[in-house]
Amino acid sequence: MVYHSTGPPRKLAIKALCRTIAASKHKWAHNFLHHTTSDNLWEAAAWHKGRSIKRIPPLLIAPEHVSDNTLEMTEALKDRFFVTAGPHVHPSQPDDPAPLPTHSLPPITQEEIASALASTSNKSAPGLSGIPYQLIKWAFRSWPDCFLDIFNASISLGHHLWSDALVVVIPKLAKPDYCLPKAYRPISLLKCCGKLLEKIIAKRVLHDSHHYDILPNTQFGSCNYHCATDAALCLVHNAQATVWAGSTASVVLFDIQGFFDNINIDHIVHIFLNLGFPTSLCSWL
Repeated sequence: MVYHSTGPPRKLAIKALCRTIAASKHKWAHNFLHHTTSDNLWEAAAWHKGRSIKRIPPLLIAPEHVSDNTLEMTEALKDRFFVTAGPHVHPSQPDDPAPLPTHSLPPITQEEIASALASTSNKSAPGLSGIPYQLIKWAFRSWPDCFLDIFNASISLGHHLWSDALVVVIPKLAKPDYCLPKAYRPISLLKCCGKLLEKIIAKRVLHDSHHYDILPNTQFGSCNYHCATDAALCLVHNAQATVWAGSTASVVLFDIQGFFDNINIDHIVHIFLNLGFPTSLCSWL
């Protein structure tokens, strides 16, 4: 009736439709609260974060120039988030760790892939390929040898097959002005197959760093029996010891903006080679 009526009958039809929708929402909310479960309760707790939108407001492209043009907004966000040309850094540095003997890299096993898949969420964004973890789990159960061949070939040949990402821009919470590009942050949606392989390699790198005693004792993250609490206790101990000695203590903390976007790839690969990781793995990195 709303689409086919005109004049006063259309207004009455719209009012009746709004009342019907409001009554349905009220009934649904009432049933939800009286018959809720623990899963539904946690899902409802996230509703205060707001609803999703498909377009962001116009951005301040230049001083006194606000634009809603998609290409101009894309360039403004790209200039904000991505480094086009960083300074030249030689891969070898004076403070590099001493070279260690190269250790072997056993082939990826079916158990490793199954363990990595078990902790994945079927709701995770699939990236450019559109293939979610649910389909990967079905395919792995049907043909696990195919995954073994592809993953092992990718590492042995030093070639990452899923390096492309879909970058989605989302607004930060409680920002005063959403016309500024800095009020947003990018999220890289990687392909699930690539994330699965990266998850396996990250676990192997962490295992080798413990097995071959690669990380120093001053490193608190990613070390056995070291955590943020230990770092805080060490800081408190050093401060107290300095005060008891009659000296002055000071602490310098760094918050590096865009740290991962500015990592020098050649230098990182050189460090991995010095730490004894195989050449094929370093080429894949």
